Amino acid sequence: MPASRRKKYNAVIDWRDYEGVEVILPVCPRSNAVNGRHFLATIDAMKGRVSKINIIHCARLDYHNFVGREDDPIAKTISNREEWRAEFLDSIKEDFSVREIDWAEIQADPDYLEKLSLLKRLYEQGGDVAKIIDNTADHYLYHHEALAIKRDLPFNVSDERHRSVQYLIDEFAGTSVYGSYFPNMPEIYWGTFIGDEDAFNKANGIDSSIDLTLPKTLPVTLKRLQPPQPVGLQKLVLEAVA
Repeated sequence: MPASRRKKYNAVIDWRDYEGVEVILPVCPRSNAVNGRHFLATIDAMKGRVSKINIIHCARLDYHNFVGREDDPIAKTISNREEWRAEFLDSIKEDFSVREIDWAEIQADPDYLEKLSLLKRLYEQGGDVAKIIDNTADHYLYHHEALAIKRDLPFNVSDERHRSVQYLIDEFAGTSVYGSYFPNMPEIYWGTFIGDEDAFNKANGIDSSIDLTLPKTLPVTLKRLQPPQPVGLQKLVLEAVA
């Protein structure tokens, strides 16, 4: 179908009274939200509101999904990141000033290892941190299993839950790190997000000297993707998208 006849997607960003000119944009290249017309619609929605985008390349997080499935999981994450950059980065730079930070840089930050270790301990302890992470993992598992059934693919619930939990602990530790690079700056995000950016600090009964604050989320609504849903102590209502 010619590009001129394709239906244009519209993205709605909840700016939540944010009036700054700079935002954080985490990019996980396997996500539908950062590809094709979905992503272009989000970029369009940002024009005129912000002038600088701080892109966080999260491709390396997919290491958790690629272990045991790819001969070289790290190389696969790098390949995915570079393919995304080749497709979108130049066009983004036409309208915005851009700074890029790779997940490997975040992992090299000494604060990352502290936060990662603490979140692992808090998760193993149970309590509110475990509830938040498990509720988020439930959301991903529900939709991944539905997709596997649709495609007639095998799906090991125990294995996938382990991958999801490890991914999320890594993600939240790293998110807290890059959030500290941009104090009080929110991030653009699709799908599920932690509704209270101070949730992990409130549940941290082990070491309050380690700050686990997350960036405030500016949720994006795209008609054909999962609606934005804040995750907390209550289980999400899991519904399939038509």
